[in-house]
Amino acid sequence: MGGDKILSVNGIPAPSRERMIEIISKSEGKPCEIVFNRGNEKKSVTVTPQYDPINKRARIGIVFSEGVYEVKRPGPLPWVQIRDVTEKTFGVISALIHTKQTGVKASDLSGPLVSFPF
Repeated sequence: MGGDKILSVNGIPAPSRERMIEIISKSEGKPCEIVFNRGNEKKSVTVTPQYDPINKRARIGIVFSEGVYEVKRPGPLPWVQIRDVTEKTFGVISALIHTKQTGVKASDLSGPLVSFPF
């Protein structure tokens, strides 16, 4: 349904469209539990990805919406920003802990390059 936000697939955080597609593609023919928010309610559904010969990967039959840009004034409160960063940080840590399921390794991580004068 429009406006749903996917939280995880098989207990693995799915922070982006690309990550979710990757997890689903690796789960062809196996039941997958998808946890999502619909409005203020957390729901889950179990689906079995099927191979799509046109796209050459397993799919579950959902369509992603384009992101919505919304200007908020004043901006988010500091504790909301801290919560968001904390959730993203623990999502990355969880992906690293579940490396066999997610395929995410420490070598996949990157960040700003910092030069130290030594």
